[in-house]
Order: sequence, then C-alpha cells, then structure tokens
Amino acid sequence: MNPKTVNHTIRRQVERELEEILRSEDFCNSRQSERLLRYLVEQSLEGREDLLHEKQVGEAVFSREAGYDTAVDPIVRVRVNEIRKRLWKHYQATGDTCTIRFEIPVGKYRVRFIPPNMESAPQGQPTPRLLRRLPWYLYLAFALAVIGAVSGLIWVRLPVSAIDQFWGPVLRSPQPVILCMGHPVLYGLSRKYWMRNHTGSLDDFQHQTLPLKFAPNEHLNADDIVVIEDQYIGLGSAYAVARISALLARNNRESEIRFGNDISFTDLKRAPSVLIGAFSNRWTLEITKERRFVFETVGQMPVVRDRQNGKIWNVAGLQEDGKTSEDYVIVTRILKSKTGQFTVIAAGVTQYGCQAAGDLLTNRGALEQIVRVLPNGWQSKSLQLLLHVPMVGRSPGTPTLIAFQLW
Repeated sequence: MNPKTVNHTIRRQVERELEEILRSEDFCNSRQSERLLRYLVEQSLEGREDLLHEKQVGEAVFSREAGYDTAVDPIVRVRVNEIRKRLWKHYQATGDTCTIRFEIPVGKYRVRFIPPNMESAPQGQPTPRLLRRLPWYLYLAFALAVIGAVSGLIWVRLPVSAIDQFWGPVLRSPQPVILCMGHPVLYGLSRKYWMRNHTGSLDDFQHQTLPLKFAPNEHLNADDIVVIEDQYIGLGSAYAVARISALLARNNRESEIRFGNDISFTDLKRAPSVLIGAFSNRWTLEITKERRFVFETVGQMPVVRDRQNGKIWNVAGLQEDGKTSEDYVIVTRILKSKTGQFTVIAAGVTQYGCQAAGDLLTNRGALEQIVRVLPNGWQSKSLQLLLHVPMVGRSPGTPTLIAFQLW
C-alpha cells in the first residue's frame, strides 16, 4: 500500500494496530524498539521517504550526530532487523486477529501496511491465468526466494555454538550491555617521601613503574602514604572486559563500560549486565551472595565457599602481592537476577581468575569443552560454574570444571 494514498480509515486502523503492537509482550519491555517502530510507522504514513534513510533514522531515533558514518555505526540496520523479528513473533502469536499487518522489507525502512484481504489470493481465482501475466523478473524473484528459504532451513539446522547459547539473551537484547568492573584501592608513596629519600629531581617514570627497595629497618610516616581511589583496575579485569566487549561488537551489540563505584542498582535494572571481578566489585558480591558458590573471606584469606555443603576452596600459596600458582573462578549466568535483567558474572579470587574467565567466555572451543558436561536444556536455565585454573608462569592455564548448579 502506497503511504501517500493512505486514507483516513486506513490511517486510524494503522494507529490502532501500532498501539496494540507496542502493548504486546514482544514490544512492551523495549523502549528503544517502541520508539523506533513508532517513528518508522509515522514517517511511512506521511510518505516522508526523505526521513526514512539510514542516517536520518539514526539521527532522529538514536541521537546520532548529523552525517555520522553508518558503516562504523550500524545501529539502525541492527535495530530494524530486531523489529522485523519482533513483528514476526507478534504475528505468530496473534494469528489472523490483527486488522492490518506491518511489514518492513529487507533493505528498506518504509513500513508497508497490509490489510488482511491482501495477504492471500481470493478463493476460486484462476491462479494459472494470473501467473501467465507475471513479468519474467517476478519468476526470477520467486525462484531466488525459494532458494533463500531452503538455504535458511539448512542454516537453521547447523549446530549453534556454545558462545551463542551462553550469550543468547544478551545478543537478542535491544539495550546496550553494561560491562561493570571494580577498581581496588591502592596505596602509593608521597612525593614528600620520594624527595626525602632520593637525591636529585623526582623522576615520574621511576616513581610509577619501578618498585622501591626499602632498607630493613626503614619506617614510614603516615603522611608518606597516599590513598589512591577510583583510578586503577586490575589487569585481569581489563583483559576480560576487552575480550567480552570485542565479542559483543562482532555480534553488532553495543556496550558501555562502567565501574563498581560509578554505577547504581538502578543503572543495572535498565539493561543486561556483565560484572567482572569479585572482591573489588561490590555488585558481584551483592548479586551472588545468595547463590550456591560465593566469594568470602575466611580468617584473612579470600576463598570460594559452597553454601550448600560448606566446602571451602582456598588458593594455595597465595602471596600478599597477589602472585599465586592457581586460582578459582566462578562464572554465574542468571536469566533474571535481582536487577530484573539478564546478568553474567565472571570473577576469580585473584586477577588471574578474571583473565581466565574472560578467555573462557569468549573462546568457542574452551566454552564447548566445559558446557558439554552440563545436562540438556542448560541453555534456558540460570547456572553457576566453579572452575580451577592452574598458573603457567604468570599466565592462567586451561580451566577445569569442579562443580556446577542449574536452576
């Protein structure tokens, strides 16, 4: 139906159908999808083809800067494709009850409005005679469509990777994913101390990169120590965030990086999240504290505890500077956590465990080795994995699954 010829009756039907769709289960929980579909429908009704190009949609709906590069930022293509999927699910659920159907052809952003009587040819119509009137290029289009459908069926039957199964809810979500990591408090030596104990001018490179060697009986004053907050993160956490954000980018998913003290519970309620780090990330401890496997401090040592039977795993030989010959990792995947959103938590007792978790959750082969021992149907459940990671030099080795729980 040409939007420029939409009459008043059809327009009212379209507007009513739009509100029905936006109230449906497939759209009511996604403000971004609601805003995008409403914009496309309204501009299509008005016949505003000039406002239905990719850049114009990105500027109007997603607040992109004028003339932004759509090759670098494909948000419109990704979101419109999600709209197509949501519409398909909606019409599968509603059947023939809708008064008018919306269709967004692939490669286009103009919405077609299809009345029910246009969806199939009237009964008794002489189809062979109709087919003889069709131009040759429609036969070609039909043949290509059949080939595409067959190819699609073949593709659907291909095995889905463990990465896609594990991250499925995130990859299907329209909201940008929040990547939240903690940052520990560090202690440094004041410039006053450096000037008092080192002759000559202060060398900032040495100050920040070279470890000091203290005399056996040397004492520090309180004002020699500087508390450094909110400035540093662990290498393991940074590594995990880099790997996971790259995985999301390859799947056309947006993400935003936040820090434990720079994000509220309300922020975590608005989008799926990935929490990195254990004792440096308060949200990891808060969201997992009622789960089976938890991070705790026993005596003065960080450990992993099984709340079901009380068993404790401590890191043998853990030194005060964090060096260790092993680590323990908890990977938690909650379909609907306390935030009401899909949440993944990847953490180790030390930074090496965080690095190992980042590797595991983005490495197809490694993750498939772990999940193959899980019961069928794990993809649709929340889960916790407890893993042991040996150290090879200063790098984490291949993790081994110790225990798991599904719910």
